[in-house]
Amino acid sequence: MSRRQRGFTLIELLVVIAIIAVLIALLLPAVQQAREAARRSQCKNNLKQWGLAVHNYHETFNALPYTLGRTTSAAAPTNNFGYHVRLLPYIDQSPLYNQFNFGAFYDTAPNLAQKNNSFDGMFCPSSRTLDRKSSSSATAPEWTHHYYGVAGAKGVRPAPATGNFDHTGNVTTDHGGFARNGALVPNVNLNFRDVTDGLTNTLFIGEISGEPNPAFANSSFRPWTQGASNDSAGGALYSSKNVAKQISRYSGWQSGNSTRLFNDVSFSSQHVGGTHFMMGDGSVKFVSENIDFNLYQSLATRGLGEVGTLE
Repeated sequence: MSRRQRGFTLIELLVVIAIIAVLIALLLPAVQQAREAARRSQCKNNLKQWGLAVHNYHETFNALPYTLGRTTSAAAPTNNFGYHVRLLPYIDQSPLYNQFNFGAFYDTAPNLAQKNNSFDGMFCPSSRTLDRKSSSSATAPEWTHHYYGVAGAKGVRPAPATGNFDHTGNVTTDHGGFARNGALVPNVNLNFRDVTDGLTNTLFIGEISGEPNPAFANSSFRPWTQGASNDSAGGALYSSKNVAKQISRYSGWQSGNSTRLFNDVSFSSQHVGGTHFMMGDGSVKFVSENIDFNLYQSLATRGLGEVGTLE
């Protein structure tokens, strides 16, 4: 007698497939959360490395790196690099540092070509490749960076203080002026002793890695080598930003829209709920997008006596 071979019925196969699909649906979010947790941890570590570099730079020069150093004379330039370039030897990037000519501007040879070089510590791992590139030119790759100095607070000082935070330039037109009360500001040689509010209570470097807001036409990302265009009313901050708006998930700005000025782009990230900041003591903290704005601005200033503390 022949033995009849028995297999799965169609219904049984469908049930197995359905069970597998349910298991995948249950496991996938957990896997994604684990991957994002790892990326968030790496982003925090990136900022920690920049913090160590700031402290090593200060140990060497007894000064903090500034975000602009140029004269108005093209015949006798100093340079106008961002603080990232100055810190390269202290973040294990000496070969790249040695390719720069510090007697010339960032946008002249051989410095112009360096904007096409990059290394992992410049980017938040959660960001898209699209958000790791500059939007100032059609040429590729022209890399940007995601870790910006805090130039200080801008706008009306919270009560009981009166008046506005100190600044340079026109704060409502062009790019929005430069805040002058933070730790990493243009054309000022500061020292840790100038941070009288306390290193543990002062924001030094923050993350801007969010996707451009679809409501605004332009990304804020520019080449990582740039510091600022000039120290005037129309100047643009490229490696530092003013704290003038709440933390956001978006990094975009709108040319010609005074409510979205280039120097006031929000610190942002693609992490859920907030963004990372490096404090003056080198510690890195995740700051909620719902932080009290008065506290946020107090943390952005270095010595106005408006001391705030992050949990």
